[in-house]
Parts: sequence; structure tokens; C-alpha cells
Amino acid sequence: MNYEDEIQSVLNNKNKQDVVMAREYCDWHEFYYKEDTCEPIWKDNGDLDIYIVKIHDSTKAKQEFVTKRNKKMKYKPKEYTK
Repeated sequence: MNYEDEIQSVLNNKNKQDVVMAREYCDWHEFYYKEDTCEPIWKDNGDLDIYIVKIHDSTKAKQEFVTKRNKKMKYKPKEYTK
């Protein structure tokens, strides 16, 4: 696989770096869109299918969801600054 193929390849959850990149994209989205949460959805073969974005009623509702999700997944989101 050459560099061009690698750039255009689909993210796959069998590749640890692809999983990190998908999660970091969602972290970035959640940082900029304060009432949204984002989850990568993977196909059965491991390829990234879509990102599901949910708009919560309030930032408090979003934070409750994120805290629960991160605790379940044992995940610490990447910190972004504007």
C-alpha cells in the first residue's frame, strides 16, 4: 500500500490508530458544538460507516450523557482550546 492508498482508505476499527482518529474527530465535534454528542458507527467488517450526532436539550443533558459514556468506555476525551 502506498501513501496515496493509505490517505484514501476507510478507517477500520481493527486498526488502533483509526479508532483513535475517529474518536478524536468526535471529541473535536463535541467541543465546538456544545449540545452535540458524536459516536462513530462501525460496519460488521470493521470499516467506519457513519458518525451519529445527537443534539441534546441542554449542555447539562449532554454532559450527563458524556460522563456516563466515558465512564463505561473508560475513555478520557482529548482537550481542545479555541
